[in-house]
Amino acid sequence: MKNFKHVLSWAFLCLALQGMAQKIDGVWYHSDTSAFDMHYFELHVVDSTLWVANDVQPSYLATYDHEGDSLKLFIKDINNFGNTLHSMRYNTYLNGDTLILENERDAEQSSTWIKIENAIPYNYFNEKGFEEFVASFRNRYRKNYLEIYEPDNITEQLKDFDVYWRPVH
Repeated sequence: MKNFKHVLSWAFLCLALQGMAQKIDGVWYHSDTSAFDMHYFELHVVDSTLWVANDVQPSYLATYDHEGDSLKLFIKDINNFGNTLHSMRYNTYLNGDTLILENERDAEQSSTWIKIENAIPYNYFNEKGFEEFVASFRNRYRKNYLEIYEPDNITEQLKDFDVYWRPVH
């Protein structure tokens, strides 16, 4: 009976630790305000693919392996998904609604992302929901970036956004 309780305790501990695994699925945003040419970025993580979009265009598309606190990205050619351009490795740190991606080779390529609650990640391969994605992305761009960093320039920036992200038929 004592061994059974010991095994049961280990089983519960393993289940608890498994439940604590970092979950990065969802939508995250990052504002690059350090450069002259500032941008708003969103990271959309679904299943085994992720993609990053900024206020001007899709930035990159990748498949990934995420185990524990290690994230391995395989950057793909957006025009030819079967072609891997290069790979990167990050250490991930999740603290509440903040995700830190620390590049293992180049610390300057590290970034901090904020979780956008209740936002549904857009699957890059799902063409049907593109207009809806663009509308919600535009609203988040306004709220999370323009109202904070460019409050006097919102109308002009949104006009530019609409030109860059208009649906192509």
